[in-house]
Amino acid sequence: MKRIILSIILCLCASCAWAFPPGFIGAITQSNAQAPTGISDNFSSDTSANYTASYGGVTISDGIATGTTNWNSNILKHNTSVGSSDNWVEATVVDRSGSVSAPILRYNGTTGYIIHVAVPASVILYSINGENKTYVGAFTSSLSLTTEISYKVKLSVSGTTFHGWIDLNSDGDYEDTNEDLGTISDSTYSTGTYVGIRFDRGSGASPEIDNFSGGAL
Repeated sequence: MKRIILSIILCLCASCAWAFPPGFIGAITQSNAQAPTGISDNFSSDTSANYTASYGGVTISDGIATGTTNWNSNILKHNTSVGSSDNWVEATVVDRSGSVSAPILRYNGTTGYIIHVAVPASVILYSINGENKTYVGAFTSSLSLTTEISYKVKLSVSGTTFHGWIDLNSDGDYEDTNEDLGTISDSTYSTGTYVGIRFDRGSGASPEIDNFSGGAL
């Protein structure tokens, strides 16, 4: 009886092995092991140790992140790679006169891209190299934006295609009129598996970022 049961089990195992292509199980295991990591930071505590400053620094207080250096750029890379150069970032930004706050994607510590809410009407894509930023294009220049007001923005990149969004009425989504900003193409930089945050402080103003997140597409 035991021999009969053992024979049945061996037949079933052989059938299962035949049903899957060679290396199938190994491929699943490898895929899971290499799954990219998403990050999320609402700055409810001091998480500055999770960032490496390329320039300047960051101060985290009362659930808000802001740059530390006046009249200069504060550029920080999150220490966790998202695992792919095709990635996305999202953040709530508050810009003030003469200042910029923006999330960074496809970043390698030197080069990357930012989405900038440019009051009073535009949302702009810039490439960055060190502290320098270069205008790539405007997702839109026909909005009605207000300084000192927080806006949630999202930027993604796949290959050479950048897609932008802005939450204009603070309802938590990008489904309303003019909130899906469409796409812009650029091939300047193709590598960078990190995301980060940038503050350009001018006139002593304090640009702010909250609810920062990012990941791989």
